[in-house]
Amino acid sequence: FFLALLCMMLKRITCGVLMKKLFLYILLPAVVCTFSACSIEKMEEEKKRDLAYTVIEQDEMPQELKEQIEKEEKNVFGITYADQGILYAARGFGEKKTDGYHAEVTACYETEDTIYVTTELRGPQKGEDIKKEKNCPYVVIKMDYEEKQVMFL
Repeated sequence: FFLALLCMMLKRITCGVLMKKLFLYILLPAVVCTFSACSIEKMEEEKKRDLAYTVIEQDEMPQELKEQIEKEEKNVFGITYADQGILYAARGFGEKKTDGYHAEVTACYETEDTIYVTTELRGPQKGEDIKKEKNCPYVVIKMDYEEKQVMFL
């Protein structure tokens, strides 16, 4: 009844066009959700525990890792390297036009299947003497080896 009344009121739009729009925009999505048993799943994995790690300097890195970093340092990168039961995770932020930038690890934790390494790029401090020298800030950590995918955040 309501649709028939609405169709009579709208002389420009034919009843067929109105019915198609009603079906496409309201009824079809409602039917699809009803019959597909829609549910929203939490995509994030649950954090199991924080991982112990150590930030290391260049002289503590294996040679192969140093070479990989040198190849990638002008770009944003996330590299992992495993050697003798140690997992190394390196995160770089690409080339910066001035010095004073540095990278920091703010968290390192594991879930069921993944290790997450959260990093931040810190800029020059106020009042810091900034030189126009380019730099490529990165941070490297080492931790006990785990057979898991590493994600950099």
